Amino acid sequence: MGNKKNIILDDIPIKINEIFNYYSKNNINILECSLNKIFEKKNILFVENGRTALSKSLKLVDLNINDEVIIPGYTCVAVKKAIEKVCTPKYVDINSFDFNINPDEIHKKITLKTKAIIVIHTYGKAADMSAIQDIAKENNLVLIEDLAQGIGGKCNSKNLGSFGDFTILSFSLHKDITSLSGGALISNYPIPKRYEAKSANQSLKIFYKLLIAKRNEFLRKRNKKYLIYNLKQYNERFLIKEQNKKIYDDMSEKNYITDYMAYLLNQQLKNLDKRIQQRRKNAKFYIEHLKSELTENQNFNDHTFYRFTIQVRDRQKIISNGLKQGIQFGKMYDYCLKSLPNSRKASETNLNIPVHWKLNEFDLRRVTNFINKNVK
Repeated sequence: MGNKKNIILDDIPIKINEIFNYYSKNNINILECSLNKIFEKKNILFVENGRTALSKSLKLVDLNINDEVIIPGYTCVAVKKAIEKVCTPKYVDINSFDFNINPDEIHKKITLKTKAIIVIHTYGKAADMSAIQDIAKENNLVLIEDLAQGIGGKCNSKNLGSFGDFTILSFSLHKDITSLSGGALISNYPIPKRYEAKSANQSLKIFYKLLIAKRNEFLRKRNKKYLIYNLKQYNERFLIKEQNKKIYDDMSEKNYITDYMAYLLNQQLKNLDKRIQQRRKNAKFYIEHLKSELTENQNFNDHTFYRFTIQVRDRQKIISNGLKQGIQFGKMYDYCLKSLPNSRKASETNLNIPVHWKLNEFDLRRVTNFINKNVK
């Protein structure tokens, strides 16, 4: 299809040759050392998914159902579900400019029951960690950073994930580093763990599923009908999967990772900074060429731009018309956990546009021309 190839919202951040070039070299220890260094923490536990890591962090500080944990009103339902397994979420509105939790609003929601703050660096935008860290220290609150979308970002030249008592990572399919499934809990708190030998079967399943995912990505780039059909099917499956995904309550000393999974994650960590720099260039292009009101105006060089987001009316119409032109837009998230003013507006009007590192200038111009023509 030449220059008319489809422009998809997500890319899988691992190359085909990296899937095949696995060799055993104590990859788990290498990964541990890398993550411990990045986040300035000494203990790490690999778990089944990000929400399990979050739930375990709350248990490790002995919270119970009567304790309150502050979270943004606009974020993934997985965060809410993980908290409700242990304690009670307390919702705070977000900023209108970066969709992160508003530090000024946090002050208003702190009570004697408040025990922790969870920060999600939404869309890969760096939250104001200096202000939030000060609030946590002043009120003796546990600070948890959910870095599912923000790995590689910074705040005041310091790595996101290194501010809190706990760092939460997710390694699901379209994250910036992926092993198809899994996650990690990183902290200076003692974390019980032991390595278990995993069967070769588990690694083979991951290898096979990643090949299928890369095939589907290739087809979406080449076939507009497949792009439209696949997006509809993917959205339906994703919603069902999110609702049914388990939180593993077991606090036994299991470390959910294989050497092959660690190998995949190590390969992507090597390239992470270069890919984020390219996404920043793409984001800068949008800022300079889009006529729509933008939200990408704070601490530009701190953001990873996991998503580039504008706010629009008639979002669903734009998404549908974009698919007809071979451009895939997204709406993460089209709901809010609490109907607070900025959270509600974000859930109704936020539009994610393609920004990933594989896009070229021709792709970016197609996107900007479409938006400038169709967004009023």
